[in-house]
Amino acid sequence: MSKSLARQLLKWTLRITPWVLALALGAGWALSAWTPTYLERLIPQLARDMGLPVTEFHIRSAGLFSADIGPVELALATGDPDDGLRLESVRVTYTPASLRLGRVHRVVIRGVSLAGSHDGQTFRLPLLDLFQAAESGAKAGKTPLPVLPFDQLVIEDSILTLDTPAARLFIPFAATVTPPGAPGEPMRVTAALRVRDQDISISADLGPTLDDLTLTVAAQGLRLASLGDLLPLAVDGLLDLELTAALDLSRPESIVASASVTLRQADLACLGATLADDTLRLAAALAEEGVAVTLAPLALTGPHPLTLHASEIIISGDMVRADFTLASAATLPEGTVIPGAFEARRENGGWTVALTMEKKDSFRAAAGGRSLRLGGLTLALRGAVSPAATETQTGVSAAMVLEARTRSCSLDGADFATGSATLRLPLAWPAPARHEQGRLTVAAIRSGARRLGSLNAALWQESLGVRFTGDFNTDLLPKLRASLAGNASLADGTASATFAVKGYPLPKGFDPGTLAPGLAGVAVAGTLDAEGAVHYNKAGLKSRLGVFVTDGSLVYGGEGQDNDGVRLDGLHLYFESPDIVDFRSDPAQVLTFERLRTADIEMTDGVIAFQVEPGGVTLVERARFAWCGGHVESRAFRVVPGRDEYDVTLHCSGLRLSELLAQLGLARARGDSTLSGELPVVWKGGQLSFHQGFLHSTPGEGGVIQVEGLDNLVAAIPEGTPERAQIELARAAMQDFEYNWVRLRADTVGRDLLMRLSVDGKPAKMLPFVYRKDFGGFVKVEGDIQGSNFQGLRLDVNFSLPLDRILLYKNVIGRIE
Repeated sequence: MSKSLARQLLKWTLRITPWVLALALGAGWALSAWTPTYLERLIPQLARDMGLPVTEFHIRSAGLFSADIGPVELALATGDPDDGLRLESVRVTYTPASLRLGRVHRVVIRGVSLAGSHDGQTFRLPLLDLFQAAESGAKAGKTPLPVLPFDQLVIEDSILTLDTPAARLFIPFAATVTPPGAPGEPMRVTAALRVRDQDISISADLGPTLDDLTLTVAAQGLRLASLGDLLPLAVDGLLDLELTAALDLSRPESIVASASVTLRQADLACLGATLADDTLRLAAALAEEGVAVTLAPLALTGPHPLTLHASEIIISGDMVRADFTLASAATLPEGTVIPGAFEARRENGGWTVALTMEKKDSFRAAAGGRSLRLGGLTLALRGAVSPAATETQTGVSAAMVLEARTRSCSLDGADFATGSATLRLPLAWPAPARHEQGRLTVAAIRSGARRLGSLNAALWQESLGVRFTGDFNTDLLPKLRASLAGNASLADGTASATFAVKGYPLPKGFDPGTLAPGLAGVAVAGTLDAEGAVHYNKAGLKSRLGVFVTDGSLVYGGEGQDNDGVRLDGLHLYFESPDIVDFRSDPAQVLTFERLRTADIEMTDGVIAFQVEPGGVTLVERARFAWCGGHVESRAFRVVPGRDEYDVTLHCSGLRLSELLAQLGLARARGDSTLSGELPVVWKGGQLSFHQGFLHSTPGEGGVIQVEGLDNLVAAIPEGTPERAQIELARAAMQDFEYNWVRLRADTVGRDLLMRLSVDGKPAKMLPFVYRKDFGGFVKVEGDIQGSNFQGLRLDVNFSLPLDRILLYKNVIGRIE
């Protein structure tokens, strides 16, 4: 039985198997023929059910488990083909059973082409209009996630074309959509964008309803330079970004979002700023008024060392508001903090902007390597920012007014200060070639306790800088104005100014004691010219000054007559300083004069070379003038403020004895004899004195000397005395004396100048004196009595002259050898 049953089973198996295989092959052929037709009906129907207008759909191939579809095109009601969606190819995997249920396992889409635009305010992606139209008929309230007809959707090798005011961007992207695996789970979407070779990743969860969305956007090392034409400022660096958000789409106000931003290797050169640390960090979160931003303390090293700390920044669609402080790193050890506020509001298609800073207390700030002390500071920048006004101009335009004021200003280490200063400067962006005029005023400019004057200038913006012209009105001289001109550049952090006085005639009888108390009582006349400049850059502050006086004169004492007081004519001063702040001069500054006269003393062709050193010290390098037919020159010496004692040695050469005695009022002399030597002069406590001055004649040069004016001295001595006889003999001899050599010594005794004139020679003629033994000396004879012929006579004549004024000599003492 068993054998018979086995035979029968084998027999029927062999008979049935070919038919089963044929039936299976026939069913497979039937399914393959049926599937494309089915898919061509199924997929457009699914698209229509989703509200998507499919205008082109082709199935390239289809089998039991997969199908290749493409191209597929969806169009919008706008009719613009660029606004639609085009898919180059779609690969769908499935099973016959899943198809009968209206589902597929996996959809891979390649070559998606999307178009979008951003006009500076609104982002538009026409594809979203398709979904908005599809959802327009949805009922109010939260809608559960729909059951999507696929298990996974993958988008590859696709591109988004985005038109912006600055450029057209081609952004490759890829995405994956994973529907929920079970009820209550969200739909997961991940995407990757590549903007100019910079990667940005996006991930989102939608669910459990269509209104529940969480979103994360991240970027690591995004190089901002590649997006420079899209940014309002050309900031460079590597950006790390992480943005998270969660919201109920039915209640957009419920959104909760935060962001963390780090800019590494930050380059803020476009703002003229340099960071102490090249990393900039900030965090942001949604608040009731908008986005609340917290900025980590930002330390700058240039253009000014300071630290910016923003305690609160609020950003919304129509408003930006921030409270901040600036702390200067170049202030006193305790630091200086200046509070400020910024506010911008959207109005009439643009923004109104207001920046204010105010510090009421005095503080210090760095300026050209020095410390600048300000008596408080008020700073305001107000205006409007709007989109570009022309078709060729992109970005934004701005019109602002900068206002600043301070109660006072002084520079530490320099004897310089000002009173109140105010500034008003209109500004515009894009930077114009020249903008409307502003104004700068500085009152009560002082040097020490001396009031110098005030500054009034017009200024205006030129490109990325400021140019100004104006006048410095000084109180030192009547109607004296110095013209000013200069510029400052924000691009390279430099500033410069020049000033000049052209051909100012000093007022008649001008007393320079108003400028230098030590010159009180001196009347100066002449023509004043001056010019100078101040330059500032990253290396510090540089300045220069030139002062020139021509055709000048100086009168001191008396009424300015030639025979009273001191008068100096033909004065010329050439003075240049390479540093006004640390006031000093270049070497070899020159003061010249044509003639200096006091009483009967006259000097001509004077030249004084000098140098003003830091601290007010004056180095007189050389002083030279012509006197009595010869020359007098001094060695170098320094004039130090506060010092009241100086020793100066005057070197004399070729002084004519005749002119020397005549100018001193001592005697009249004839001949060609000249004197040379040294005159040590001491100035102490306001008094002038001479010590062991010595002048001598050149050997072999003789002449005749005549001394008159001894009658009063003779009359003061009683007649019949030996002293009177000696005086009468000396007077007679000096009236006409032939000398072989002459010496002149000068010393100060008390307040008088004692000059001893020593001569060697003989009287030019016989003198009416004879020697009487009983008298013990020479006596004068009268009548026809022949006198004596003196030979080898040496006379020493002492003259005592008050230093403050040349008077007659007091006595003459003669000695006969």
